[in-house]
Amino acid sequence: MDEEVPYISINDVTFHYGSAAPVLRNISVQCGQSSTTVLTGANGAGKSTLLKLLLGLLSPQQGTIHVAGRISKGRALHELAGDIAVSLQSAEHQIFSPTVRKEISFGPANLAKVNADYLVADAMEMFSLSEYAERHPYDLHAAQRKLITLASAVAMDTPFLVFDEPTAGLSLPEKNIFANALSFLRKRGKGYILVTHDAAYGFQHCDRILILRDGRCVVDDSLSHFLIRPDASAAMKNAKAQLPVSSRLSRLFGQRPVATTVRDFVPFLKEKANDY
Repeated sequence: MDEEVPYISINDVTFHYGSAAPVLRNISVQCGQSSTTVLTGANGAGKSTLLKLLLGLLSPQQGTIHVAGRISKGRALHELAGDIAVSLQSAEHQIFSPTVRKEISFGPANLAKVNADYLVADAMEMFSLSEYAERHPYDLHAAQRKLITLASAVAMDTPFLVFDEPTAGLSLPEKNIFANALSFLRKRGKGYILVTHDAAYGFQHCDRILILRDGRCVVDDSLSHFLIRPDASAAMKNAKAQLPVSSRLSRLFGQRPVATTVRDFVPFLKEKANDY
């Protein structure tokens, strides 16, 4: 739980499609404006439904969702888009403009951002897309198109962002570009949620973890505390994910705080080796 005033407040939310069994059951989660959260869970756990609820595409049958201090139910989608920007999992479901620049410009233009040109140029530079500004997005390879969707969300300059499977289809160079972008966002006080099965990547760039299982939030914890919990490995396994190798070894050797990257673990391991 963040100490700051929640930017997102999900209170006792239950949702079901028609007469089917609930997809989400009594979910209560709060996120501060500058919080960085990894959200994971097995397929069918309710992650996509929760995302649609946050964006106002669905409304809960029970409970309430507040975004930026306002209840989201009944708000126009373009109003919510000014509070939370989202990058979808599939670039093909998002890209429709004839050039990279126009694609990234769509969000800030529709939000009537007075500094739209700057925001677009900044996002293109952040994601190494400036040289392709006048190219058609489908002239670029699939990983670059994914970067276009990430840049489009960032260019909207919202206080909070949600990235749905942001590293899917990215090779190491593009993952590094996105990692640098996340660092910029944190420095600018932006909060975000990474919806991902890539735990190793999410752990490197987030301070908090949420795990959904069978429509319930079974883990809502700071990442540092979660990683010392005896049930951490089991919780990840139930989410059809694994703790990163560096974290598993760090736990095994008793490192505190538990490492989330090889870079954090290797110096500790060298020091241990010198003790023998």
